[in-house]
Amino acid sequence: INAVLAGHAIGAAVKRPIQDYVNAELFKPLGIVDVKWGFSPSGEAMTGGGTELTTRDLAKLGRLILDKGRWQNRQILPETFIAEMLTPYREGNGQSYGLLIWRHEIPTQCGSERFWYMGGNGGNAVVVAPRLDMVAVVTRTRYNTP
Repeated sequence: INAVLAGHAIGAAVKRPIQDYVNAELFKPLGIVDVKWGFSPSGEAMTGGGTELTTRDLAKLGRLILDKGRWQNRQILPETFIAEMLTPYREGNGQSYGLLIWRHEIPTQCGSERFWYMGGNGGNAVVVAPRLDMVAVVTRTRYNTP
């Protein structure tokens, strides 16, 4: 799925700028207030990244996934959307891809462990491990650097 095209489609469906919709319906309920939206030359919000969320804000997104769309006893995203997001649609090289999220399985001394992973430009990572009820976030600042 292309995040920028998805943002355009969602904005068209809700008939409001995608950044206004996401700020009101996702970020505000999560207490995420410092979001840096980038814009294309034609003025459309770039939903493919670059919002410069903090480590704690990224952890909130991971927790939202782990809790099937719920945040502080409120359903922020439909549970069916989270289930679809975590459905592998493409597989290869020991990993699978859902909707904007990767699934990895790694061997450990206690057996194989499966987790979901979102990665961003510069090395940021949000790891969601459902069996362990764990979210881990790594933030880095190596933007546009492999």
